[in-house]
Amino acid sequence: MESEKELHLLNQIDKFKRRINEIQELANALDDDFRERLEELTEQKKALTAKNTALESRIFSISEECAHLKEMVGKLTAEKDVQQQPIEPQSNPLSESFVAEVHGLQDTVAVLEDDKKKLEAKIVEMEVDMIEIIKKAEELESTNTKLTEAFTSVSVEKKNLTRENKLLAEGVTALQAQLGTLAAPNVDPQERGNSLFSEIEAERQSLLKKKAEMEQEVC
Repeated sequence: MESEKELHLLNQIDKFKRRINEIQELANALDDDFRERLEELTEQKKALTAKNTALESRIFSISEECAHLKEMVGKLTAEKDVQQQPIEPQSNPLSESFVAEVHGLQDTVAVLEDDKKKLEAKIVEMEVDMIEIIKKAEELESTNTKLTEAFTSVSVEKKNLTRENKLLAEGVTALQAQLGTLAAPNVDPQERGNSLFSEIEAERQSLLKKKAEMEQEVC
């Protein structure tokens, strides 16, 4: 009878020890992965920060350039309006100098109009570029959030494994103590057996309670 109880306890202890070894190996692997992931996240965080800084600088630069281009368009428009005003000839309207002046003004207006169109197209292009940059910045921020969540998940998993390992170690210690009690002399076998199984059941209930509390905290 006692040998069966001892065998049962030894089996339980062996089972717990195997589980502890499994958890330890998993924790070690997780710890290695954790450190590697942490380094990777740190580097990615630095890269994201640098990219965001560059994007902010680019947005500021584009905003200033757009404002400058719009100012130039306004000036060109005003200058074109002045050039298009009718000119009253001071001499013979058919004089060559007057004709040349009119043609020159017409050419100037055409050039100004062409410059205005180019500047307006450049403004539109830069505004589109700014929208793309803002979109890219939002994508980078989303990636950064996902990396932070992954980092938190790894930390929680490692913490849970550590707690489970601690509970199993406590269970092994308790079972080893019970095994020592079983082997102690000068104790009535029946009384010792009843006490032993009571202790085993109490320890089992305690472990189940601790595990339930741990799972509840995780949830």
